[in-house]
Parts: sequence; structure tokens; C-alpha cells
Amino acid sequence: MKKVGSLIRQLLPRRDVPLRQNARAQKLLLLLLTGLSCRRKGIPYRTFITFGALSLPLAFLLSRLTFALSNIPLYVNTLSNPLLMLHFWDGGASLLGALLGVLLAGWVTGRIRRESVGRLMDAIAFGAPLAIAVERIGEGYFDEIIGMGKGIETEWLAFLGNLTGGNHPVFLYEAVAMVVLFVVVLLAQRKKHPDGDTMALFLLLYGCVQVVLESLRNDSHMLLIHFVRVNQVGALVLAVAVIIRWSVTAVHGKTCTGMKAGWLWTLIVIGIGQGIGMEFAVDRLGEPLLSYGMMALALVLIAWCGLRFRRMANKV
Repeated sequence: MKKVGSLIRQLLPRRDVPLRQNARAQKLLLLLLTGLSCRRKGIPYRTFITFGALSLPLAFLLSRLTFALSNIPLYVNTLSNPLLMLHFWDGGASLLGALLGVLLAGWVTGRIRRESVGRLMDAIAFGAPLAIAVERIGEGYFDEIIGMGKGIETEWLAFLGNLTGGNHPVFLYEAVAMVVLFVVVLLAQRKKHPDGDTMALFLLLYGCVQVVLESLRNDSHMLLIHFVRVNQVGALVLAVAVIIRWSVTAVHGKTCTGMKAGWLWTLIVIGIGQGIGMEFAVDRLGEPLLSYGMMALALVLIAWCGLRFRRMANKV
């Protein structure tokens, strides 16, 4: 059994003491900022305590579950023992799963305490970006493999290679993007919007950003099909789910006509198709700057259409 554990630690991303401490810092920061936001929004202290008690185990559980399900071929074919998925002490976790666990904890807390789920979600959105930024900075610092990007082939970006030996520092990019999203969330909370709107805005932008950044990674963490990652697909699903919610609200509230919704969804489908096409064209075209630029434009188009639906939905 010890030999099997050693093999798993070689095959899976390493999670040593510094990384576990970084994960704790991430969770503490999330709870601290969420608590401050709850206080500002007038959410009762007992509601926040309930969320804290639920978020830690649910984030851990779904983080591990997402990772294990994403690596079923490893456990079934390579290790020939699916039960090893239960060995959480051997390492392996998913940020996407942790985020889903936090969202689930917020939903369950709202139901238990009979508080507005949307209002609590907005409080969580205040802490999520910086918590993710801390996690990515720490993980990128302590782990030399996970989060390693593809080689930098553009001369004016070569200086970034000094940090990672010539590769894109993807986790640094992600941390910077999360700081920007924190500012966006902060500005969004200063204006009056329907409950849940701030979290929805965060998930839309987070999803669009992650699709591009996950494509830049060059490690083998949680691959779904060849070079397509579980986190990419999950991030896109989050963004599309938010847009569906806004579009349904806008159409039912008669602030958006069916024809306008149809045109916007056509653009979204085109954006998704272009993004998928560029994902497969990155290595084939031999022009990574062009491919990633076109992919980024596709995600900008998706985000823009989503924001159009948001504006109309908030008028209901």
C-alpha cells in the first residue's frame, strides 16, 4: 500500500505542507472577506457562521470529487484500483470543485437560515476573487509543475519567462485577473442590483477568463480530451448558465424581445465555436499569438452578449 501511495504522489500533482498552508490561507481570506460583506449587507452573524461551517467541508469534498472523477482513467487503468480515489491524503484537488462547493454551501445556508440566497451569494462574490488570487500565487510559488504554461514565443513577452524559465506564468496571470475581477465586484456592489447579480457577474467574467488561461497551461492536470481541460469546460458552463438565467429573466420580463435574444444567442454560439476552433488550432497553425488572440476575442464576444442580457434582466 505504501508503494501505491508513492506511485500516486508521483503521478498526481504534489500537495506538500506549504501548499496545504496556502489552501488554509485561501479559505481564511474567503471567510474574512465574506464576513465583512455579510456585515455590510446586514446578513445575520448566525447565517455567516452556518456558511463557514458548511463551506469548508463542501469545498474540500467537491474539490476532491471533481479531481477524482476527472482522473478516472488513472485510477482504473494505470493504478487498477478505483478505491484509491478515496485516498485524499495522497493529494489531488480541483479549484473548480472548491468553487462549486462554496456555491453549494451558500445555497444550502440560505435555505437553512431562510435568508436571501442571492444576497448571500453576492457577499461570497466579494471574497472569492482575492481568495482565488492568493491560492494561485501560493500554488505557483510552491509548485514548479502545476500551472506551468506553454513556452513564450513572443519577443515582447519574453521578460515574463524569467519567472518560469521561458514559460507563461499562468497562475500569475490568473492572480492578476482575479484582482481585476475583485475591483469589478467592488464597483458592482456600490450600485443597487437584484440579489445574486454580483455573483452572476463574477461567474460570467471568471468563466470567460478561465477558458483562455487554462488553454495556456502546459501541465497534465485534469485533462478531459487530449489538451482540453475539465476546468475549461466547467468555466464555460458556469458562464453560459449565468447567461441563460439573465436571458430567461429578460425575455419573461419583456425587456428583451425573442428576436433580440435569438441574435444574441447566435453570437454566443459563434463565439463558443470560434473558441473551440482556436483551441484546436493553437498547435496546428503555429501562430500562438494569433490563435490565443482570436480565442480571447471569442470570449470577449460571449461576455459582451452576457452583459447585454444582464442589463435587460436588471430592468425587470
